[in-house]
Amino acid sequence: MCEPFPCPECGAMQMVFTVEDYRTEDGLTVPHLRHLKCNACNERFFDDEAMHCIQAERDRLHWWAKPQTARFEPTLPD
Repeated sequence: MCEPFPCPECGAMQMVFTVEDYRTEDGLTVPHLRHLKCNACNERFFDDEAMHCIQAERDRLHWWAKPQTARFEPTLPD
């Protein structure tokens, strides 16, 4: 496959493979993760290989056993 690809999110022809440290929403950092990233909107997409790397890092660090950080969502009075 030739790069760049069209981004499924914004449509720009700027989706390319990149290698960078990636931090998941729950705080896990995966070093040197190869994945697709749109240079226009910064959206990221993960193929099977990237997903396996993320899971391998979770397993290596026993990340599944760590308590999740609670998100504070304030409630507004009625």
